[in-house]
Amino acid sequence: MAVHAQDFALVVGLNHYPYYSDGKDLKGAIDDASKFADWLKDQHSGGGLPPANCKLVVSTNNPLTPDVGQIEQALLEIWRDATAIGGGRRFYLFFSGHGHSFDPAEEQLPDVALCLPLWSRELPNKSISANHLRGWVQRCMPFGEIVMFFDCCRSRMLKSRAQNTAGGCAVARPGFDNIKILSIFAAEHEQKAFESPQSDDVDARGYFTTALLAGLKGAAAPTGGDITHLALWDYLKAEVPRLAKQDGRQQEPRLGLQLPADELLFGTHLPSVPVGGEVAAPANFEIRFNEWRAGTVRLLDTDGNVVRQDVVSSGPWPVTVRYELHLLEDIQTGETMSFNFRPGMEGKHVTF
Repeated sequence: MAVHAQDFALVVGLNHYPYYSDGKDLKGAIDDASKFADWLKDQHSGGGLPPANCKLVVSTNNPLTPDVGQIEQALLEIWRDATAIGGGRRFYLFFSGHGHSFDPAEEQLPDVALCLPLWSRELPNKSISANHLRGWVQRCMPFGEIVMFFDCCRSRMLKSRAQNTAGGCAVARPGFDNIKILSIFAAEHEQKAFESPQSDDVDARGYFTTALLAGLKGAAAPTGGDITHLALWDYLKAEVPRLAKQDGRQQEPRLGLQLPADELLFGTHLPSVPVGGEVAAPANFEIRFNEWRAGTVRLLDTDGNVVRQDVVSSGPWPVTVRYELHLLEDIQTGETMSFNFRPGMEGKHVTF
């Protein structure tokens, strides 16, 4: 059980947009935000936040909320609570809703407008600058790490600006330039992010959040252990396009800032440790052999490392493999077969 009492989060999920491009409400944004909040508050294998440290803001249709004031209030409460305990460790920001790109005048980084429910072509500035939210937390709030995930479009709707919040501080806190920041957008600059099609038995889900939660729950480190920010980013780069492609769509996640040089860890996926102290990761795949095959076979990972080399008669082999391309090689005949281990293949097999 892992409790991170110095971690805080603001999670926002907005479905309701009655004035957005002919009233194009979203179907899964609230559910995605709620599931991410559940992961954050999971103290067994999730983020380990005390429930009071996780602020969940979701949209309502009557009255039509939230507006910027509710976002500001939630951030103020986080700021005050973190200050009251002597400072926080990590701040999470998750946003799921409509968004669009715009050109900030004062920053070189491409920004994204996080659209509020009242957004319309007549009120195109009813949105919040993602860069401003990051800057407010970075410059003013007592956190050493900032982790931000934005599951929204970044297409260019029209010439507009995103509003800043009223938040800020007279003097930036010392060392704010040294804060470790992970910022990931669901889509490329000026491109769309999508939800999966909704059906009678499947709820709409954002491809990005679906991949994000799978990665945080262990898919980004299938052999066990904590999930690094590098492993999570590698997983998202592969999994988001794969999920979108299944529905005939194209979507690529993108970094908002460069990856931190220092490692960030997520979750508490620790492998079991048997007697003797050596870490043993559970098998997640099986290699089977045709009856006619004999001799020695070698299993290699993408980097050419030997995962297992043994005689065929020892099969079938339970093996632990990562989400990547693998090669099986018959040492005697030189015959080879490759397979790409992907999410959803756990517990399955290939026959060589």
